[in-house]
Amino acid sequence: MLFEKLVKTVKVSVESFKMIQNASLFAYPSERIEDVDVIVDNGFVRKTGCMIGISFKDTFSGINKIAIEENLPSYVKEFVLNHELGHIRLGHVDAAVRENQQQALYVIKRSLSRTIDSRELEADRFAYERVGRETSLKALMWMYEKTLSKEILKRVQALVN
Repeated sequence: MLFEKLVKTVKVSVESFKMIQNASLFAYPSERIEDVDVIVDNGFVRKTGCMIGISFKDTFSGINKIAIEENLPSYVKEFVLNHELGHIRLGHVDAAVRENQQQALYVIKRSLSRTIDSRELEADRFAYERVGRETSLKALMWMYEKTLSKEILKRVQALVN
């Protein structure tokens, strides 16, 4: 059962990586926020295999982009936008590009690990500092209710402590 779930996760991640690498080929409408293109579109986010948001660098244009699920409560969008912006501002996206880090390998590592990737905690802290405690915790609890992910509860604990 665990192995089947891991294989499915890896397949989705490989497809996500391929889509992100070719992201410049898609004509999704975007809005410029600071120096980042933000796509608010259910189709793009779902195709990447992510739950509600993703940050990446368009390999054709070199522009940082964030894609966020469209049908989210406003406080969740605000937190996710700032969380993903945190990945960009903190150098996580550029580091992944430099290292040519493939999503599939990253997901396998995270699936087998019981620890939270420090980059997620750093991005959470970045968002927390921009949107505040109430919005951050409310958004993370909304995500927890949708996924029942223990990782999200650990992220909440890390912010509170």
